[in-house]
Amino acid sequence: MENRIKSVTSQYRQEKWANIIAERNASGLNVKDWCRINNIKESAYYYWLRKIRHSIIESFAQHNEKKDDITFVPMLSDSLIDNVESRKSDSLISTAKTEVIIRSGEVTVEFGNQTSQDLILKVLKVLKDV
Repeated sequence: MENRIKSVTSQYRQEKWANIIAERNASGLNVKDWCRINNIKESAYYYWLRKIRHSIIESFAQHNEKKDDITFVPMLSDSLIDNVESRKSDSLISTAKTEVIIRSGEVTVEFGNQTSQDLILKVLKVLKDV
């Protein structure tokens, strides 16, 4: 029972501080100024920021460990698809060899050797929000 109370208390505090951190982010002020204005110790702010980040990382890792099924989703850049469609040539498909494979939960993304860094970054940002 006591462990359950500690867990609920900890969860409540994390939610409270997550809201405080979100408020600070939305304010546009730097941490030092925002904490001074809101009478919050800067050390407490950074302590909870660190705790919340670690909690998010742990939950993400646990979420990924629970996923047993792997789905492969090969991706080709738009320019390569256009080339394939216009030329209808099998030789173009063979030039798009998989160089990078990223797995996150049920999602697997493969990037060819000609994939732009910009496309990879966009996909990573989307995966982060999944």
